[in-house]
Amino acid sequence: MADTQPSRNRLISVSMWASIAALGTVVLLGAWLRMGLIGTAWWPIAWLEVSGDLQRTSASQVRATAAPLATDGFFATDLEAIRTDVEALPWVADATVIRVWPDTLKIHLREHQPLARWNESGVLSGATDDGGALLSIDGSEGIQGLVRLYGPSGRHNEVLKAWQTMRPTLAQAGLHVDSLRLDERGSWTVELTNGLTVLLGREQHHTRLARFVAVHDHLRGQDRRAVRVDMRYANGMAVEWVNPNTERQRRG
Repeated sequence: MADTQPSRNRLISVSMWASIAALGTVVLLGAWLRMGLIGTAWWPIAWLEVSGDLQRTSASQVRATAAPLATDGFFATDLEAIRTDVEALPWVADATVIRVWPDTLKIHLREHQPLARWNESGVLSGATDDGGALLSIDGSEGIQGLVRLYGPSGRHNEVLKAWQTMRPTLAQAGLHVDSLRLDERGSWTVELTNGLTVLLGREQHHTRLARFVAVHDHLRGQDRRAVRVDMRYANGMAVEWVNPNTERQRRG
């Protein structure tokens, strides 16, 4: 008489095949969802939520950029492609894009923060950790209140950091930088908002600036107004004063 009881080997074999079949189904379904072969109509993206401290980028601008790329459904939409396109917007420093079940994409932005003008054609932003990001954005010339920085190509971070270092030193005397220039020879010139120009030269410009701040009150107390101070001397300075007659004519 034949033995009709299932053998142990046969039970293990059936169980293994069932597990493999189930795993294969899940993997295939996941691949189809990611490829957009199924599910686009069942799980469409209904909402694009935009967040972040937005001052120069509008939420509607971000949605208009992301929407054409969010048509493949919740599972198949390429988040990296959306992030890349959103980060290409003029003032966007970086973006993150995540899925929120069942029908939402959340887009969080960090904007560039303009710190200074660079060579009249660009804007320096403080959005990077290692210095300023150099931006060229149409309409940025209309931003008011930015210090003007000048220098050779590729040295914008050096000039930006020099300005940031000078600010607290000048603030001790109630002074503020209108423009800072580094020329091709490495010489520094500061123009202050009160109209005074300070020549610092190529060496020890921070030490020379501190010496200028130390004598500023003395200069301001003179009967004449200083317009140019040359600090490129080891033990002194040269001062150019306004011609009193010229000053009276200017004031009318």
